[in-house]
Amino acid sequence: MTAFRLAPAAVLTSFLLTACPAGSQNTQSSLTLQALAVTQYNASRGLAQYNVFLAWNAVPRATSYDVLAGASPTNLNSITPNFTTKTSYTDPTVTTPGASQSYQIRALDVNASELIRSNIASVQMLSHDASLSAPTAPTIVGASGTGLAGGAAPSAQPTLNWAPVPDATAYYLTLAPASAPGNPVFAVLVSTESATIGTLPDTKLGWPGYAQMGSNYSMTSGTTYSVSLSALRTNVSDLSAVSGIDVGPAGSWPITYSK
Repeated sequence: MTAFRLAPAAVLTSFLLTACPAGSQNTQSSLTLQALAVTQYNASRGLAQYNVFLAWNAVPRATSYDVLAGASPTNLNSITPNFTTKTSYTDPTVTTPGASQSYQIRALDVNASELIRSNIASVQMLSHDASLSAPTAPTIVGASGTGLAGGAAPSAQPTLNWAPVPDATAYYLTLAPASAPGNPVFAVLVSTESATIGTLPDTKLGWPGYAQMGSNYSMTSGTTYSVSLSALRTNVSDLSAVSGIDVGPAGSWPITYSK
């Protein structure tokens, strides 16, 4: 996902699968649905894009899944008449800011008989806030200089600080080898203007497309990495309860660790 911005499809699929734990190996496995409404401004097209990203865990014996959706939790209808074999789905039809949508997943066996239903997850699409800008270059605590470009980290797990972005309530930071910027080795969601490589918050967040990864990760000496940082506006301040975000443009900078 550089992450969100919207991620490249391959990375997004990987992130979605990482964000959703696999079901236990029995026929009574639970089915947990996670949903996130994402508003993102597309500068090249000059307009906002709207998508709802869904992700859920695999269910034993399930060979396909049926996605149900509706403006009311009590009136859900299938939007996948041919079902899907994946454990993720993107709904591009909710395009009105303020619009609410509810979702539920049916796990089906080889005969298309229902095995189990998920929880109902509801989202509300945010409007785009034009003041949500790209963050400025972070600084590395303990390193000289004011930015990451060309700088060396004083530690294999450095702390990065950055200036607040107006109207942002959260930030998504990823670290990836410069040779493979689409394959993060560390990713974290935070509500403050600081993050430490290798440190993840205790709260497990279920944001499809925004997987957190790399707990205890340490950078490799002599390697140059790409740090990507996006400012986000969330529908609620509690990151564990977020169901809608407005994504600002991302910034990206190199960082080198020299032992």
